[in-house]
Amino acid sequence: MANESQEPSGALDTILRRRRRRTLLRALAAGLALAGGLIYLWLRSPERRDAPIPPPSPAQAPSAPASPSPAPDPSAASSDPSPTEAESEAARPLPPLGESDPLVRELAARLSSRPELVVWLASDELIRRIVAGVDAVAQGQSPVDQAPASMRLQGRFEVVTSDAGAVAAPSAHARYDLLTDVVSGLDGEGLAQAYRRLAPLFDEAHRALGHPSGSFAAALRTAIFELLAAPTVLGQPLLVPLEPGYGYADPALEDLSSAKKQLLRFGPGNVPRIQHALQALARALGIPESELPRSPIWAAES
Repeated sequence: MANESQEPSGALDTILRRRRRRTLLRALAAGLALAGGLIYLWLRSPERRDAPIPPPSPAQAPSAPASPSPAPDPSAASSDPSPTEAESEAARPLPPLGESDPLVRELAARLSSRPELVVWLASDELIRRIVAGVDAVAQGQSPVDQAPASMRLQGRFEVVTSDAGAVAAPSAHARYDLLTDVVSGLDGEGLAQAYRRLAPLFDEAHRALGHPSGSFAAALRTAIFELLAAPTVLGQPLLVPLEPGYGYADPALEDLSSAKKQLLRFGPGNVPRIQHALQALARALGIPESELPRSPIWAAES
């Protein structure tokens, strides 16, 4: 009976193969339909509807599309830039003239790292001293009396004598070497900026000297011109004893203002360096180069 209920083996294999083929085709069709639906939905999404489809990269798998960049914030674009250090400094209120020494020292410390400058600025009433010294030079007088005690020169003015007469010894000019080194090392532009920062205090101190209608800027310009007009001395000018000290034997030098003669004591090696620093300061203050006086040449007789 068992053999009568079984189909032949060849016919059974044919039926099984047909069933597996129909199942595989249905699965393949369902898979294609699902894939097509996903592709359709992806292409119709708002983010990709109008975007071009990039070509596939053989080295990399497709990555998710980047999210759009946020729109710039108009308030951020229109905000003012942060103030610079110079603007912050200018915004600081000036102290009263009698309390301005710390600010003067602070500004001076930015102009030079020389320790001598710190020592010289340890005195008080700095702006009043500077204004008095500038005013003296502008009137042709020596500013020595206005200098702090820490800046006073050490040693005596020495001379060397010969049959021709007396001339200044090298040591007499060397006493000014340190002062020349410090002054010539200051930045003219930095000095001009510090002056502009403190200009109201300089004007106040200048008025207190008895110049109610005068301008300290004008006095500063006159003082610079006074020293730039000092002659360039070539050779050793002869000296004659005076009471006290010495004077120049040549009237062309002796008749110079006290301010010019004080500068000449710096010696032929230092005077040009001081004048060069004054020229740089004048240019930084906006004085045209064409207006600056030229130093005349004075040559000693051989």
